[in-house]
Amino acid sequence: MTGATATFTGCGKEPVESLVPMLIPPPHFSPGKSLQYATTCRECTAGCGLMVTTREGRAIKIEGNPLHPINKGKVCAIGQAALQGLYSPARIPGPLLRKGQTTKAVGWLKAIDLFVNKIKESQSDPNGRILFIGPPETGTMRKLIQNCLRSWGGGDYINFDLSPVHSYKKANLLAFGTGEIPQIDLSQVDTLVNFGSDFLETWLSPLKFSREYTDFHAHQGTKKGRFVQVSPYLSLTGVNADQWFSCSPGSEWIIACQVARQLSDKSLFLTDREKSKINKMLDALLQHVDFNNKQESQKSVNALVEEFKSKRCLCLAGGNSSADQHATLLHTAVNLINYITGEVNRSVAFGADVKAGGDSLKDIKSAFSALGRKKYSLVIINNVNPVFALPQLKDLASTLADGPFIVSLSTSADETSKLASLHLPTHHYLESWGDAKPMKHATNLQQPVMRPIPGYDTKELGDLLLQVSQLINPVGFEFKNFYEYLLSNWQSLHKQNKPASSFEAFWKNSLARGGVYRETSVKNVSLAASPFNTELIHPEKQPVGMSLLVVNSPFHHANGHTGDRYWLLEVPHPVSQVAWDSWVEINPETARKLGIVDNDLLKLTSSHGSVDVAVRLYHGVAPNTLVMPAGLGRIVSFPDYPERKGRLPLLDLFKTKKQVGLTTQTIGENALSLFSDRHDALSGDFIFSQSGIQIHKTGKKQILAIADGQDRFTVSDHGINQGNRKARGLYRTVHRDSEGNLEPEHVSHHSAHGSSKGFYQSIDKNVAKHKNSTVKTPPDFFTEYKWEMVIDLDRCTGCSACVIACYAENNIAVVGKTRVIQGREMSWLRIERFFEHNPKTDSVQTYLFPQMCAQCDNAGCEPVCPVSATYKTSDGLNAMIYARCVGSRYCSNNCIYSQRRFSWRDYEFPSPLHYQLNPDVSVRGKGLMEKCTFCFQRIRSKTLQAKKENRSLDESEVQTACQQTCPTNAIRFGNIKQANSEINKLKSDSLRSYTQFESMNFQPAITYLKKVIANDQ
Repeated sequence: MTGATATFTGCGKEPVESLVPMLIPPPHFSPGKSLQYATTCRECTAGCGLMVTTREGRAIKIEGNPLHPINKGKVCAIGQAALQGLYSPARIPGPLLRKGQTTKAVGWLKAIDLFVNKIKESQSDPNGRILFIGPPETGTMRKLIQNCLRSWGGGDYINFDLSPVHSYKKANLLAFGTGEIPQIDLSQVDTLVNFGSDFLETWLSPLKFSREYTDFHAHQGTKKGRFVQVSPYLSLTGVNADQWFSCSPGSEWIIACQVARQLSDKSLFLTDREKSKINKMLDALLQHVDFNNKQESQKSVNALVEEFKSKRCLCLAGGNSSADQHATLLHTAVNLINYITGEVNRSVAFGADVKAGGDSLKDIKSAFSALGRKKYSLVIINNVNPVFALPQLKDLASTLADGPFIVSLSTSADETSKLASLHLPTHHYLESWGDAKPMKHATNLQQPVMRPIPGYDTKELGDLLLQVSQLINPVGFEFKNFYEYLLSNWQSLHKQNKPASSFEAFWKNSLARGGVYRETSVKNVSLAASPFNTELIHPEKQPVGMSLLVVNSPFHHANGHTGDRYWLLEVPHPVSQVAWDSWVEINPETARKLGIVDNDLLKLTSSHGSVDVAVRLYHGVAPNTLVMPAGLGRIVSFPDYPERKGRLPLLDLFKTKKQVGLTTQTIGENALSLFSDRHDALSGDFIFSQSGIQIHKTGKKQILAIADGQDRFTVSDHGINQGNRKARGLYRTVHRDSEGNLEPEHVSHHSAHGSSKGFYQSIDKNVAKHKNSTVKTPPDFFTEYKWEMVIDLDRCTGCSACVIACYAENNIAVVGKTRVIQGREMSWLRIERFFEHNPKTDSVQTYLFPQMCAQCDNAGCEPVCPVSATYKTSDGLNAMIYARCVGSRYCSNNCIYSQRRFSWRDYEFPSPLHYQLNPDVSVRGKGLMEKCTFCFQRIRSKTLQAKKENRSLDESEVQTACQQTCPTNAIRFGNIKQANSEINKLKSDSLRSYTQFESMNFQPAITYLKKVIANDQ
């Protein structure tokens, strides 16, 4: 920044703020001290336990509950972004009444009176019933809603969730006579064959699966499992596979049935009677398969049968990419494979009664159809958005707008709540009491971690339902509030457990632990009489033409409730590297035939609708297949930052914060608007594939916000950019032989090939000469602490939970699409991704790894700073003094890792998002450099605490935000000067450990452990 620019920057007058002292603090309040509350995540139905950190009564950070059996202290990206739902700018400040096109604020007394009158009117209507639509509930709230509907005269309760789990339940019912979801354990198997399930992203319980996946797949001694993917699309889960067998959409069930048929003859776990029965059913089913499809899949089938020769091999299926008209058939075939290989009742254990998803699309459509027939006189919608999630139901929006009286209980405004006649905003779940039962042996407690946000006049859902019920029929609802109602239910649970302690002790212990967790007995199952009934014998034919798959991601779900959260929009998708937009992926060979190149704006058309979307070429898509992300297309309010383009260079420097307002914009496209309302005939699940998609080139380009650096390099003969980071030493791999032993790296550093006879000395000799000429014994600068990090590339799955954790912990600004395109994102940590052609499998190989400031001992940034704003601390950190920084950006120019960010302006945290800011970390203004600090504030807090207690700090007491949230424990952090520390042991792994750009001698504090690859892969 020049002197003139700095002068003009200082001329801007910021608004004056006042500090108001807290005259009467709440009980147990201690200024500057953080408190943690155990509660339950309600972002999906997995039921993970949370620990929410609060400061001065504000929730500022979400972590996982280490005592919870599902997530064991970890939390995903969507779970952490729950804070942005709590502090969403779209939250409704109080009750609203809509008449025609006008909306006005009303008081709670009038609003509740109107609500009660509408319920009484429905009671007097002989044809009137109440339809209650809300997210899936498994605990006390479900009981209260059902009791309310009975008391109010009867009604129907719909659990709205588009997760395709009913085909799995139906397949379990057909194969084993039980329609429950089993508990699946990946940690004990040797090989995993996955038919498209996104178990590392959104399927069932991704945090539990992530932990177990690394237990079986990460290198440990000589043990390392093998992961094979069979699917038409490589999602984030698929790119972590060791091998990919591509197939056309809808053909997975054919491959699974053929594999089961070949395995059954040689199975050691089947009786002769079972073997005969299975073979007879599979032969009858496969005779209806088109011969060409059978031939096409035979090569993959033979290779997959070989995979099952390992000691223990588990098979999975599920998720959006395989949720088509054959989903139940695929799940049934996978059940047979697991039964044939003996994994049923071992790694697939029934008896836990896992709860996932909501009602089927068939049931949801039935309710909406009855709504159109005037069956319901009152509709209550609680924090779900069916108008957005089901755009293919063309008449739904008009039916809701012109139909019966609608009461919305949603916390925030959305596409559905805007149609409501009466909007009664409820507390966010982080402000509310509740519980959940995600499985038989786990009952979670949900407690408010903070008081309702100041300025928002909302009510707790349970309190509102009880208050309304008491005004209609108080019998059975004699409770002051929902907290008492919850206590009465937990008193029953206390009696069931028969503990020695009193209920008060039981309740306090459950609150502290986040719930009650018990061991459960496994229920053994056997093969049903007829796994394939007559309905399954005549499968539909394969679709002709281009097929579109709509898939979930680590950030977005088809339900759409995360499509307006800034963190999830700003962080690039780990595989496509696209932010703030939708995109369509297509195989490069198919694109070449159609004359399509990257960033072409295409119009995708079906018989149900059309969307305009930019294209991304991707080798992880099967030919003649299109893939789009789900959950985008939401209307989002975002700060309207003034643009400098086409204006005087210094014009926006005079803009003050008051001149930056919120504007609404639609982010991306809702891919489901191209779909029909079809569902699986057997299970009722939504079908996430649509055939007959027409592609039209618009002749335009659309610039996507892409954080991918690989596009800069030249495309190879294989169509994959080969100017990759492996060649540059950023990402390295090591091979293992057939016995599991690691082989020494054969490629030496390029500096070793330099000739000492040249004009310049080799780098290592030059550095050694100057080092020896300075001092004979270099001084030990560091104190008893030297903080360093190890990142295990064999464990990292690229889920990006660490990136969201960094945003939340360090008050990192969200800059929006325009500035991401300009390369002005502020992220301190990013997930790098690059592709490589694998000649052994003749498919794309994807590499993912976290990249951040390396905290170099011999940092290039420090000596070039003209004001010493960046310096080395006594415990090895490369620190920043923001008050000194003048924004010269010399440090950024001299950082070989490109890990420093320059703040081009004062970015906003729209109210009430500013309540989430971490008070231990400064909020940076414009004109400053910023970067990763290894969570300096956490280190200092623990160091000072240890100093007060007159003891040394153990490395296990300090966790960086990225380390704490990582589901796979890929990130380790500790004190290198502690001789017996874990980080010392990891760094001493001579066959796997390396540092990036070693020849530059920057001496980074981050050591990477190479990804382990078998020689046949």
